[in-house]
Amino acid sequence: MKKILYLSMNSTQSPNAITHKSIGMKKTILLIAVIVSTIVIMAFTSGGDKNNHSLKNSSGAQPGYSGDPAGGNKNCTSCHAGPAAQMETGWITSDIPEDGYVANTTYTITAQASRTGSSKFGFQVSPQNSSGTVLGTLVNTSQETTLTSNQNYITHTSSGTSGSGSKAWTFEWTAPASGSGEVIFYGAFNIANSNGSSSGDTIMLSTLSINESTTGVADISDSRKRISIYPNPVSSLLNIETEKTGRYMIEITSLNGHLMNVAAMEGTSHQIDMSRFGKGVYFVTVRSKEFVRTEKILVE
Repeated sequence: MKKILYLSMNSTQSPNAITHKSIGMKKTILLIAVIVSTIVIMAFTSGGDKNNHSLKNSSGAQPGYSGDPAGGNKNCTSCHAGPAAQMETGWITSDIPEDGYVANTTYTITAQASRTGSSKFGFQVSPQNSSGTVLGTLVNTSQETTLTSNQNYITHTSSGTSGSGSKAWTFEWTAPASGSGEVIFYGAFNIANSNGSSSGDTIMLSTLSINESTTGVADISDSRKRISIYPNPVSSLLNIETEKTGRYMIEITSLNGHLMNVAAMEGTSHQIDMSRFGKGVYFVTVRSKEFVRTEKILVE
């Protein structure tokens, strides 16, 4: 009996042995959990937001990359590896009359990028003279755009990069003091290829040159009244009327920059059924040889 009892006691682990084994197992489980968590975090960091990396600076470009002289003529090709930057005309427009801006007057500026099949876009614009002096004051009017830290450039935000074949951004600019002379809006645009990195994106450059007007403020105010766009808000028919007979192009653009409609207008009036576009905010741009005017319209 004593021998059997002796063997039985040796085959049973002591309380201390069980405790040490339990602690060891807990440490092993904890180590495995840490390793798995690290792998998951690395996976999400490297590839989980692939679409958001279609723009390296999805929340806006750093100051000085609009191809402008103040920034040393740099553009976004330094951040986005791809073909050489290309020049494009007409990507920056305004409602400034053809005879030029009037000092201390606020105007609407529109920057629009276009590329069939593309869905991610970015931009940066700065108003300067040819020597790189920033002229006038940029005014941010949308959640899709933001001013850079030095207030001299305006660029996209993370919520202002999506479009279907095109993307438009609208902001305001207050003209500088009298005697400032010609203002050039320098713009760089990124056409992202959505490959999950900054490689292969296409950078386009565009400029808009505006002279200072020699016409009085009252005369300019009268010229801006030559066109009426009403009602606003609108539920069905939008009326576009001008005081002067001519040929005009009318563009309807959605808030995300998608070109919804293009129509030719000859004469002094035109109507567009806005109800077919659905409720929301749209931009109506009227172009002629003399001016470009953009109005924000609410469809109810």
